[in-house]
Amino acid sequence: MQGHECAASVGRALVVAALFAMHLSFGAEKVNIAVFDLQNRGGLTQSEVQIISDRVNSILLRNKTFTVVERQQIEDILKEQGFQQSGACSDQQCLVEVGQLLAVRKIISGSVGKIENLFAVTLKLVDVASGEIEAQETADYKCKKSDLLAVHIPDMTNAILAKAGYAEREAVRKRSLFTRGYFWAPVTVAVGGAAAATYYLLSREEDAGEEVGELPMPVLPAHPGPQ
Repeated sequence: MQGHECAASVGRALVVAALFAMHLSFGAEKVNIAVFDLQNRGGLTQSEVQIISDRVNSILLRNKTFTVVERQQIEDILKEQGFQQSGACSDQQCLVEVGQLLAVRKIISGSVGKIENLFAVTLKLVDVASGEIEAQETADYKCKKSDLLAVHIPDMTNAILAKAGYAEREAVRKRSLFTRGYFWAPVTVAVGGAAAATYYLLSREEDAGEEVGELPMPVLPAHPGPQ
């Protein structure tokens, strides 16, 4: 009886382990996000602002936490709402409404401008459900355009992500082996199979016990006494 209870406990433990492994295998759900073109505050061509906006978008694409909405989808929604250019929808309320139509949870917007050799940049991460700014970065840079694009814009983008709790970095996302789906997928199968096998054996043992029951004690013949 004690052996049966021990085996049952092992079976329950295996089931719990299987459920835990499945949870880690599937991991957290990705966050849908839309990156809107930055507003041009002057001193830059629209093509240059477009390139800077594209760099922000590329940083998000490298972050495995997010699913980034394609630019064409954003432009289609803006046209449907009567905005021929993305810059026409620049205030936060308008961007949040477009984000709702895109079915995203977060949006990134901001502005960039240049006076002489000084770049003024603002980036902000907005939660669509609440309409509130979760994180914002504002900075001035005296640098070349190439440095702004290659260094400062990635740094600012990663900074607002870190402030909002999405601390993955652009270049290399170092994750533990135990957080990777390809590790936990076979573990889930193995543990789940072990749990199923244990319960199967336990059920067979119970059925066998019910069918056999208690065997009668053998009756030994009496030996005759000495004559």
